[in-house]
Amino acid sequence: MRYTVDREQAMVVVPAMDDTQRFDVFLLRTPASNDGSGPVRFTAIARNVGVATWSDKPVGQLLGLEWFLPHSARASSMVTPSVMAIYESGTCVVYSWDTPPNKSGSSEPGATVPPKCPPQPRFGVSLETDPLLACTVDAKGKVGVVGTVTGSAWMFELEPANHDAIVTQQIWGPINAATAANETSDEAEPRPISSVAVSPDNKRIALACHDGSIQLVKRSTGAPVARLDPPAGGGGGSAKIRRVKWSGSGPLTLAAAYDDGTIALWTLP
Repeated sequence: MRYTVDREQAMVVVPAMDDTQRFDVFLLRTPASNDGSGPVRFTAIARNVGVATWSDKPVGQLLGLEWFLPHSARASSMVTPSVMAIYESGTCVVYSWDTPPNKSGSSEPGATVPPKCPPQPRFGVSLETDPLLACTVDAKGKVGVVGTVTGSAWMFELEPANHDAIVTQQIWGPINAATAANETSDEAEPRPISSVAVSPDNKRIALACHDGSIQLVKRSTGAPVARLDPPAGGGGGSAKIRRVKWSGSGPLTLAAAYDDGTIALWTLP
């Protein structure tokens, strides 16, 4: 997962090669020349980051990572982004740096590089006992959204006043999915959520399911808005969605990447 600092620097977070519970953080420096020529350099910021347990329970395998800037930090240029990590145990842990960051030379909000030390676990929340498969952050940096192997979607606050009493809300579940697909609860099969994305206007959440469909729900209530089926001639059958992403500008557009190589686009009102 990549986070762009400025036109010459980006931070990258990836699962560690030798530990399924931990992750590595790198700084990627790209050429400053206009033609893009020159060496591209990776510098390690932190290696083997992560916890093995949370609330005295094993977190299990690391299944997803996401950069984000908390809402309270978005007006400042002296902060670094945080990292959200989701695990096999149904736990999500948020990590951040508590050492003053190294300035990148830019005055843009959030345009900073963290120091060469591991980020620390700030808080965690156990949402289910089943694996969490996907995670993202809303457009304001206030709420985290995760999708699970059981087909549920949860929201939780990213800057809780009390780390022991984090506000959570289930906005979608197997019964909702069955109703949207005109199935009874007895007929419904779990539809694992493989990717989640919040629209730029912060009003809708896209939930990408393993069956290739996308369910749009209202961010405020979880009420269904629309169901987007796989496009004809690609992305159908057994192909599942690897990633959904909203456009950041122009007409409201949702893109989905399927594991058979299909890219589908929907322009929405």
